[in-house]
Amino acid sequence: MTPPTVGRIVHVYPSGHTKPCPCLITDVHGDRCISVGGYWPSGQPYSATSIRLVHADDQAYPGETHAVWPQTQPTAPAELPAVRPMIGGDAVMDAPPLKVTPDQVEAAIMGADYHVFPGTTVTVCCLRLANGFTVVGESACADPREFKVETGRVYAYADAKRKIWALEGYLLRQRLHDGRAE
Repeated sequence: MTPPTVGRIVHVYPSGHTKPCPCLITDVHGDRCISVGGYWPSGQPYSATSIRLVHADDQAYPGETHAVWPQTQPTAPAELPAVRPMIGGDAVMDAPPLKVTPDQVEAAIMGADYHVFPGTTVTVCCLRLANGFTVVGESACADPREFKVETGRVYAYADAKRKIWALEGYLLRQRLHDGRAE
């Protein structure tokens, strides 16, 4: 039995749903009790606390929100990308180029907190990422008469999200440099 650890991926089946929501484990309360956070394919965030992790020898109760380890399928040799020789005797894989994707950036975000400084139009958004790091974005309205809290939040969130793109891009480039790109 694999013990749960923070950062591992599980499939969560919320009560009444037949399709799973892929989530990251955000807290471990025991071998079979976890908290999770993730996103539905529609982009809507999902989180749950103290849900049961169902192992292969367990059975979920009807109507119970529960999590399971995703099924992994070994890659068959026929599915491996072809290798083509390059000038100088090196070889590279015929695979799509690695890049940061919108889904990857969204999946990194576990939560957001906002603050508007009293007497100003400055809105700050602090995004909490899956690995525990935080990213801050800000916005300000030039005309205080036009200031709307919700609009300030939207722009501050977008500013913080742009910063995640840069961080994820750096991380990908470092992995490529180290030869451990996935």
